[in-house]
Amino acid sequence: MTLTSRQDTDEEYAKKHGAADRRVVYTVLLLLSDGGCTAMQVLGEEENEFTDVAGTGFVFISELWHRTQRASKNTVKLAVFYGYTL
Repeated sequence: MTLTSRQDTDEEYAKKHGAADRRVVYTVLLLLSDGGCTAMQVLGEEENEFTDVAGTGFVFISELWHRTQRASKNTVKLAVFYGYTL
């Protein structure tokens, strides 16, 4: 697995027109699988480890740089992006 930092603001740009059509504000990461080990980190903050219980998660501002630190095989996470249309 490659550790690549990213922001979750890509959805702000319409693919056909190249203009912003929505603003993504918050990212929610939820662990859907039981067991395993997974962690993520927002730049400048401590690493956040998901517990091994499905349903645990984190919320952070989407434009912050972040990355997955590690993820066990068969780990399933759901990312949800909250924002508004322009």
